[in-house]
Amino acid sequence: MRRRPPLRPFPRRAIAAALAAMVVLAGCTSAKPSQSPTPSRTGSASRPASSWPVGRAGWQAVPLPAPGARVVVIARDGATTYAFGSVPGPAGRAPAAWTTTDARHWQPITLRVGTYYGAQAELTLVGMAGGHISVYGLAYGGAHGLPRPTNWTGAAAGSATRLVDHEPAVEVFGGEHAISVNGETARPGTDLIVGQWDGPSGRYGAAVWTSPDGVNWTRNTADPALISAAGEQTSARGAAADGHGFVVVGDTLRGGGTTALSWTSPDGRVWHRIPLPYQGSASAARVGCDGAGCVAVGATISAQPELTCWAMRPGAAPSAGPPGPNGGLVEPDQVLLRGGDAVAVASVDGTARLVTVHRDCTGWQPLATPVATTDAAVGEVGGHLLLATTGKAASQLWLR
Repeated sequence: MRRRPPLRPFPRRAIAAALAAMVVLAGCTSAKPSQSPTPSRTGSASRPASSWPVGRAGWQAVPLPAPGARVVVIARDGATTYAFGSVPGPAGRAPAAWTTTDARHWQPITLRVGTYYGAQAELTLVGMAGGHISVYGLAYGGAHGLPRPTNWTGAAAGSATRLVDHEPAVEVFGGEHAISVNGETARPGTDLIVGQWDGPSGRYGAAVWTSPDGVNWTRNTADPALISAAGEQTSARGAAADGHGFVVVGDTLRGGGTTALSWTSPDGRVWHRIPLPYQGSASAARVGCDGAGCVAVGATISAQPELTCWAMRPGAAPSAGPPGPNGGLVEPDQVLLRGGDAVAVASVDGTARLVTVHRDCTGWQPLATPVATTDAAVGEVGGHLLLATTGKAASQLWLR
């Protein structure tokens, strides 16, 4: 998932909910979270965001897939790269998606719109696996201008791909108990969305939604590993699929401190909670996985937040690396694994920044963005890094 107006659900609402919960929990009595070993600062690249470079060296501008297009998600299936977002439409924006194999020639994906809000949605979250595509879209409307979820499905078939808009039940992702929808991923046979929900106990907590087809969704807010116990609030912020199942990251707020968490599940239905080691308060926000393991990126909860990183290797306990660059407000948005490194997108003081880190969570290096921007998304095409920098009206695309 996504972060800013006009059509991005995370993390502003989630942060607001967490801040509200801090006020509530301040009066609760509970044990302090256990303190994990402090990651070594040896070789730390911690630095202020103002030192992060902006410049076109190494970046080449490439054409947008359509005039006025906003590209907010980039995904890949085999040799084909998929872009999802929106274009100008009669009601402000209209959903749109495209395919490419070189980032210079784009083919529009045919969309079959079947709902009122589907025609106004921006496509913001995507899960792809086994030739199946599940897409979460978001529009704002109604008397109160509330977020209106839409969901779409299709088969990954390059330029022949079609996406169909389905009418979701009102209370599946939205309604008076909804808090946030933050991320989506998929494995063959199962689509998964994560976020927060006002659970049956009356306490906000981590939630997962699963579907066998991207159309019919089941919400899970009662698993003991997910649910907020008395005096805590859990949040699920990012998700990915690895060779063994699903990996979700987030945090728990308890006793005035925030502990980063991960959850693992072989099927998206039964979950196991794993604290991520870090001394002090920290939250994990995004995770990327492949056959070699996962890398999670988050931030410390402090007056000067720093990027944080956890390496998750098969059969080993998660390990934290030294802290990364810092800023007044640090919000990780995406993790893309590329060989031995991870490329992370983070909003730092309201500006989108790029940073690379080794898969063992060492060696932070800020990566120049070609222009200053509030939002960005990265992907791969033909062995190159594809970057979308996005403002309110439209995106710009860059190849490196």
